[in-house]
Amino acid sequence: MTKQTKAVQSDDVFFPTIDTNVENSQLIINFDDVSEDGFEPLPVGTYDATIGGMELKKSKAGNPMMSITFNVQHEDYKNRKLFTHFVLNNDIALGRLKRFLLNVFPDAELSNLDLNELCAGGTGLGRACTLKVTQRPYDGRMSNDVKEVLPPQDLGIL
Repeated sequence: MTKQTKAVQSDDVFFPTIDTNVENSQLIINFDDVSEDGFEPLPVGTYDATIGGMELKKSKAGNPMMSITFNVQHEDYKNRKLFTHFVLNNDIALGRLKRFLLNVFPDAELSNLDLNELCAGGTGLGRACTLKVTQRPYDGRMSNDVKEVLPPQDLGIL
C-alpha cells in the first residue's frame, strides 16, 4: 500500500511549500520561486527582536561557541532572522556574552551560570531585545552584523 504524498505549508519564507513522500523518505522541493541570492541585508539601524534560538556548538576552529538566532520584529522585515555568536575561549567574547546576559536576562544569576541549561531549557525563547545592526562584507557580499544586543525598548515585553 502506497501512502499519499502530503504537502507541508509554511508561512516562513525560509521554508517554501515542500512535498514529502513519507513511505520512501523522499523530499521534493519546488525551487521555481527560490532565489540563489538570499536576502538583501537589513539597513544599518536598531531593531526590536525576540530570541528565536540559542545553542551551544563548536566554532570552525573547534572552540566552544554560543549561537543566538533573533527574529526581527519590524513590519517591513517580517520573517527575517539575524544571528550572533560568542566564541567562549577569550575574555573579550566572554565580556560580550556577559553584556548580552545582563541586557536580555537581567533576572539570571550569573555566578556559575550553566549555559547548557540556559540554551536547552528554552527559557530565552521569545525573550525581547533590541539589536544594533551594521553591515560588513562576508563571503564576497554584504551581510548584517549584530554589533550589540540591548534590553528591549518596551520593557513590558520581557
